[in-house]
Amino acid sequence: MAFSKCKSGTAIVEETRLSDPQHSIKGPAELLREPTLEEVASYIKEIKPLKIVVISGGRISTPLGIPDLRSPDVGFYHAPFDGECYCCDVLDREYFIKNPAPLYQLTSFILEQTYRPTFSHYFISFLEHKKLLLKNYTQNMDDLEKIAGVTRYTQVYGSFYSFVCIKCKKEYSVEWAQKRLFMKKIMMCTNCASLIKPNILLNGEEFPLDIHEEFEEDMKNCKLLIVLGSTLSTEPSATILRGIDVKFPRVFINDVEPYDFSDYHFYCDHEHNDVMWLGDIDSTCKKLVKLMGWCQELHEFAEDKLMEPGECETNI
Repeated sequence: MAFSKCKSGTAIVEETRLSDPQHSIKGPAELLREPTLEEVASYIKEIKPLKIVVISGGRISTPLGIPDLRSPDVGFYHAPFDGECYCCDVLDREYFIKNPAPLYQLTSFILEQTYRPTFSHYFISFLEHKKLLLKNYTQNMDDLEKIAGVTRYTQVYGSFYSFVCIKCKKEYSVEWAQKRLFMKKIMMCTNCASLIKPNILLNGEEFPLDIHEEFEEDMKNCKLLIVLGSTLSTEPSATILRGIDVKFPRVFINDVEPYDFSDYHFYCDHEHNDVMWLGDIDSTCKKLVKLMGWCQELHEFAEDKLMEPGECETNI
């Protein structure tokens, strides 16, 4: 078993010894041979058919000024909200029922913003374009994966861009809600007179069972798991790494460490082929694109939405 110390911009890998008969796997090589992004790129090129699951988290959106939830540096939960309460209260179901105004205020602010996807968002969309993406499970509620063109996605915690009754689950359009938010009205369901909220999972609400089942089914077919910008600190993402077939790599790309190293086998004797790359997320995605020889094709795919031609080759 070989692994290296964690350093920013370097890789950590847990490497299965293919020369050991008890670890041998029939068929084509399905494990990484060394702890490099070059080896990840080679794996993507060599394994056919390749089905990639991407878990995207808040850190791919923080360069746009969108805070994630729990990070100590920019985390939304750690900040007071408009002098009335803490931001963690704003996203709590019981608090919302007692006082919906703060969540409405936050939602109205979010809907007024115009954000463009980062390179990392387009990287996920490009994987789908290349028919490599099995599913993108996004923990983000900002719809940026959708804006970048991803269609094979599941919004694990919902979206601020749709609305639902907290009781009967009747859905409402963002256009309908935005008019009422602008007038600072408390939105009540036309069907059962209960409160309407943005269609996000609030603290105190039960996680949808169908998403758990969807996770499990996709893990049966996944041959490469890529984690982009998630610390994997919340369910179901906190345990999804343990769901993937032990024959296939799990790659963690982030600018901060995962929440609990011991859960993800980066430092222990385990048959998973786990790779961690700490550093700027967009730059790491650019490096992978360059290693795959995809730069020009990706620029043509994204047209003028990304950056100036040739930027893929810089700052890597």
